Amino acid sequence: LSGRFVDAAEAHAMGMVTRIVPAADLMTEAVGYAQALAEKSPTAIRLTKRVFRAVQELDHDHAFEYARDVSLMTREAMSGGRGAAGAPTGPGNRAPEQPLRM
Repeated sequence: LSGRFVDAAEAHAMGMVTRIVPAADLMTEAVGYAQALAEKSPTAIRLTKRVFRAVQELDHDHAFEYARDVSLMTREAMSGGRGAAGAPTGPGNRAPEQPLRM
């Protein structure tokens, strides 16, 4: 935010980057990371991007609730509409919270 440049070690210490690699290995590491992403479900990647964009305007608590609800709906959809205990889920089985915008 300050516009000040930081080196890799400081960026890592600040949590701006998760890992540092030597410059000579950068392209190999980047391609490996891209390949790992490409092996993931396209639907999961698309949903993750949507959630990320949707929570940008929310405060922390609402963003967490939104991500939790999307995760629960995804699990329910994958399990044929049954919750973790096998009970049917749906609008009548839990109190509605804020509507999800996608």
